[in-house]
Amino acid sequence: MVFIFQSFQRLPAEKRNEILNAAFAEFGERGYSEASTNAIVKAAGISKGLLFHYFSTKRELYLFLYDYALSMLTREYFGQIDEMENDVFVKWGRIALLKMQMIKKYPDIFRFILSAAREEDDAVKGYLQKTNRDFYTSAMKKIYERIDRDKFRDGLDAERAIEIIFWTIEGYSNKKIREASDGDAPDKKHTPDAAHELNAYLGILREAMYKTPLQTDHSQKQQSE
Repeated sequence: MVFIFQSFQRLPAEKRNEILNAAFAEFGERGYSEASTNAIVKAAGISKGLLFHYFSTKRELYLFLYDYALSMLTREYFGQIDEMENDVFVKWGRIALLKMQMIKKYPDIFRFILSAAREEDDAVKGYLQKTNRDFYTSAMKKIYERIDRDKFRDGLDAERAIEIIFWTIEGYSNKKIREASDGDAPDKKHTPDAAHELNAYLGILREAMYKTPLQTDHSQKQQSE
């Protein structure tokens, strides 16, 4: 199910984005139950009546945001995955760099997505679970397909190794999402470049898991510079 609100879509892009950004920030920080529509309209510079002209209920607004976030991920993130790449470290390293670029560009959206994954309110939980399941079934197929298991060392359980790589990348990316939306995050001047730091972790895993020594991936290096 995709919610379409024509009167909202007809708004000028700048005003539409102000409302979206205010709603993503409020729901992402407080969750569905505790989020305040009063705080959203104040941050967006509109009246509460106008907000409910575009979205008749708080629930409609929340689910619209969730559909919007997944559409954005499909278009700007999963839509750019190279499905033909078969080296898991090259493919997933590039995916992680793309994700971190998007975290920097859309920190409130990613914080909202993380919050929605933990949402327990019955008013939205069922819809979130079904939509999330359908979305990730399709998305994970793109991520996992064509991975060359023959690159792994003989005797190593390739499927478990792939899970370890995925957990490492997801854990690191989620840490960056939290830092991007955390006012108490460390000063950037004293933290390593994210691409360089992630490549260091992946380099350790590759040395431990692959038959051949680590080779410099020039295209990945260029992305991190």
